Amino acid sequence: MQEINKKNSKITSKTKSSAIGRVNSIYVDIMYAKIHRAVVTDANLNYVGSISLDKKLMEKSGIIEGMKVDIVDINNGECFSTYVIGAKKNSGIVCLNGAAARKVQKGDIVIVIAYASMKLKHAKDFKPNVVFVDSKNNIMEVK
Repeated sequence: MQEINKKNSKITSKTKSSAIGRVNSIYVDIMYAKIHRAVVTDANLNYVGSISLDKKLMEKSGIIEGMKVDIVDINNGECFSTYVIGAKKNSGIVCLNGAAARKVQKGDIVIVIAYASMKLKHAKDFKPNVVFVDSKNNIMEVK
C-alpha cells in the first residue's frame, strides 16, 4: 500500500522501495530477433502450418524451431503470428505454410519478428539480433 504525505503529496521512501521491488519483478515482451525484408520464396497452402525458414537465417538471428513469430508483409500490410520450422541451410527458403499461405504471395517482402519475455531490468540493456537480407535472402549484415 502506498503511503502519501497528504500535506505535500510526496511519496515516502517506503513507497519508493516497494515500487522499485514491483518494477524489478515485472516481465515485458521485447523484440528478441528480426529478419528484415526477406522475400517469400513460396506459399504452401497444403501444409499443416507455420513459416519455413532457412536454418542459416535462424542461426544468425537466434530464432529457434517452434518459436512464435510475427510476420509483417510489406506488400499488403498483413500482420499475423505463426511458429517457425527449419528449412534447408543456405537455401534462402522463406515459405509460409497452411492458412498463413493465404496472407502472402510468392515474392512479397516480409519482416519476421521474434519476441522474448524478460525482466524489465534486463530488457533495458538487451540488444536483439537483426538480420538484413538481399533479394535472394542471403545475409548482408547482422546487427
